[in-house]
Amino acid sequence: MKKFLLIVFTIALAYITAYYTSDQASKQQKGDFFYKIKCFFTGEVDTTSASALYKEGKYRYSVYEYNRAAEYYQKAIALDSSYNYLNYSIAECYLESGDTTQAIKTLLKSRYENKTGNEYLILLAEIYLQKGDTAKAEKYLIESNEIFETSRALADLTKIYLNRKDYKKAKNNIDKALNISPVDVNLLDIKRQIFLSMDMPDSAAIYYQTIKSLSPDFYPDYAELAQKAKDENKTQEAINYYSLAIQEEPDNTDYIDARGWLYIDLKIYDSAYYDFNRLVQLDSTSYYFYFNRAYVLDFFDSIQEAIRDYKISLIYKTDYNYTYNNLGYEYYRLKDFKNAEKYYSKCIELTPDYYLGLYNRGILYYDFQKYNKAIKDFKNALANSPDNTGIIYYMALSYDKLKNNTKALDYYNEYIRLSGDDIDSTDYEFVIKRIAELSAK
Repeated sequence: MKKFLLIVFTIALAYITAYYTSDQASKQQKGDFFYKIKCFFTGEVDTTSASALYKEGKYRYSVYEYNRAAEYYQKAIALDSSYNYLNYSIAECYLESGDTTQAIKTLLKSRYENKTGNEYLILLAEIYLQKGDTAKAEKYLIESNEIFETSRALADLTKIYLNRKDYKKAKNNIDKALNISPVDVNLLDIKRQIFLSMDMPDSAAIYYQTIKSLSPDFYPDYAELAQKAKDENKTQEAINYYSLAIQEEPDNTDYIDARGWLYIDLKIYDSAYYDFNRLVQLDSTSYYFYFNRAYVLDFFDSIQEAIRDYKISLIYKTDYNYTYNNLGYEYYRLKDFKNAEKYYSKCIELTPDYYLGLYNRGILYYDFQKYNKAIKDFKNALANSPDNTGIIYYMALSYDKLKNNTKALDYYNEYIRLSGDDIDSTDYEFVIKRIAELSAK
C-alpha cells in the first residue's frame, strides 16, 4: 500500500513539476487536466473552453464591461466555430459601447460569411434607423422579411412608412405584424398612432381602449402629470403633458379645455382658439365651449364673432353671469353704450355681489360722464373687493371729475397706500402728481 501511494505521489509530483516548468501555451492545451483543476480552484477563466469563455463574456456584459465581453465572445468563437451565433452578442457589445461602425462590420461579416438568420438584418436595420439612414434600414428590413416575417421587422418598417406619411404601406405592415402578435400592445399603439396621423381620432380611440383593457398601466397618467405641473406653475410642461393625454384620448374635452386655457396663460392665442374651436366641433350644444371660443376671439379683435358666440352660449345657458359681463365688454369696445349697459346690468341682476360686473359698468358710466352712477357701482364693487386698486383709482377719478377734492384725495391716497412697491406704473405717477395739485388748492 505504501509503495502504491508513493507511486501516485511521484506521478502527481512529476505532472505538477512539468506543468509549472512548461511554457504557457502547453499549459493551456485543450484537455490539460491540471490546468483545468487550477482554473477550478483559482477561479481563473479556462481559456481552453469555449463554454467557459462564453460564460465569462456573458458575465462581463452583465456588469457593463462591454469591450471585455466582446473579447471573450471572440475567443469562444475562435475555439469553437459553433459559437458563431455570438457575433450578434459581439455587435450588441459594440453598440452598448457606442461603436456603431464595428457593430455594423460584425453583423455584415457574420451575415454574409456564415449565412446567419434575419435577426442580424433586423439589428442592422435598427442601427441605421438610429443613424437616420431610413433607406438602408428599409433595405435590410425587407431582406429580413423575405427570409421570414417577424413582428419586430414589420413594426420597424411601419415606423419608416409612418414618418414618410405613406399610410397605406404603414397600415399594411402593421396589420401583418398584428396577425403574428395580435395582442402586442406596442403594435396596437403603432396602429393607433397611424389613425391619429390620418386624423381619424375615433378609430384611434378604439385602439386606445383595447390597449387599456389589455395593459392598464401601458400609458402613464399624463393628465395627472399635467395637473401637477399646472399646480407648480410649470405651464409649458403642463401643456406638453396634456398634449400627450390628448393623443391617447383625442376627444377628451376636459384635456382640450385645460390645454386651451393654459395657452391663454402663455398668450398663445392661435393654439387656444384651435382647442376651443375643437370643443365646439365635439359638442355644439355646450354653452361653455361657445363661451371659451368667444373669449379667445376677443384677443384677435374679432368682436362681432365673439358677440355671436356669446349669444349662442346664452341659448344653452341663459343665467350664466360671465357671458352677460363679457357681452357687455364687447359692446363697450364697440362704444355701444346702450347694449353694454344692458348686458352689464343683466350680469349684476343675476349676481349682485359680482364685483367685476359692477366695476365694468362703473367704467362704462365714467366714460360716458355719468359720474354719480359710476361712484355707486364702484362703491358696491368695493364692498366685495375692498382692496382692489383698480376700483379705488376710478373712485378717485370720479370724485375728481365732480370737483369733490376731499373725497378724491382720500381715494388717491388709499390707492398709493395699497399700491405698495408698484410705483413704476403710469397711473401711480399720475396719482402722485394729482395729489400734489389737489393738496395745493
